[in-house]
Amino acid sequence: MKLQSNSIIQNRYKIINHLGSGGFGETYLCEDLQNHNQCAIKLLQDIDSDMISRFEQEAQTLKKLSDECEKIPKFFDFFEDDNEYYIVQEYINGLTIKEKMYDWNEQELVNFLQEILEILEFVHKKGIIHRDIKPSNIMRRDDGKLFLIDFGIVKQVSHSGAVSTTVPWGTPGYRPSEQERGHPKFCSDIYAIGIIAVESITGNSSPFPTDPNTL
Repeated sequence: MKLQSNSIIQNRYKIINHLGSGGFGETYLCEDLQNHNQCAIKLLQDIDSDMISRFEQEAQTLKKLSDECEKIPKFFDFFEDDNEYYIVQEYINGLTIKEKMYDWNEQELVNFLQEILEILEFVHKKGIIHRDIKPSNIMRRDDGKLFLIDFGIVKQVSHSGAVSTTVPWGTPGYRPSEQERGHPKFCSDIYAIGIIAVESITGNSSPFPTDPNTL
């Protein structure tokens, strides 16, 4: 189901337009009628117990991280309305790095790597593996600030440092062999950053094979 422009959710959030589609939902630009600020609202599409649990985890992760890091979209709300589930978060007015990365010079690439690795260092220190690092999940706001977005398939590392076996979530081409086998590690996110760097340098959107047996 897609929401219509000008429709209002919970007597508060007015839909302005559709921003995009993800693995589990649709994202919309909205106006918060209580404070007249713009925000982004994500609607879960796949309604089953597992997806609802993941969506709740995404909301909890976003709140946990954005409270302490200004380069992760701020969490505003999570709610269920008429059997539909929503996350409301900060709207990032800008473009994904996919729009510009092939035009970067060497210094711009170095600057990007410094910025994104600082964000990942923070995320990893919180015991979280993002698992879906790719150009469309990294945004450059109009004022130049970099943001890491979409925490829908994160993996929480236990206090002991162990990571339970999982299904091979992530985007082919950006997930390394251990993630393909269901054993993601912190370095799996770093691998994806390396792939982005190679893409930027070569101009090739698929610099390496996506078959895990060849990685």
